[in-house]
Amino acid sequence: MTTIARSVTISRAIEAQAHKTIKIVGEIALDDIDRMEEELREIAMAAKSGHFPQGDFFGHLPMAIKEANMRQILTDPTYIYAEQEDPSAYDPAAVTAGISAAQ
Repeated sequence: MTTIARSVTISRAIEAQAHKTIKIVGEIALDDIDRMEEELREIAMAAKSGHFPQGDFFGHLPMAIKEANMRQILTDPTYIYAEQEDPSAYDPAAVTAGISAAQ
């Protein structure tokens, strides 16, 4: 699957979860925040990732919870969160060489 196709698939998976999030009207209570955090964790897990450890199961969960919590989940006390690199639409070598994608 191409990077673009994978990105579209992930976007659609996230969009499909949007109707499940809590709608808060009026004052926000701590229970509402807890519930929203849980819902966002579920959405983050829906989009699978090859970047994070066990990303095929946990998806993008490391982006939605604290590093210490992820260490407990993975039972890996040495786990350190690392941001995904943005591959962008261009090959860095081609940009450096001054070659455009249209050529």
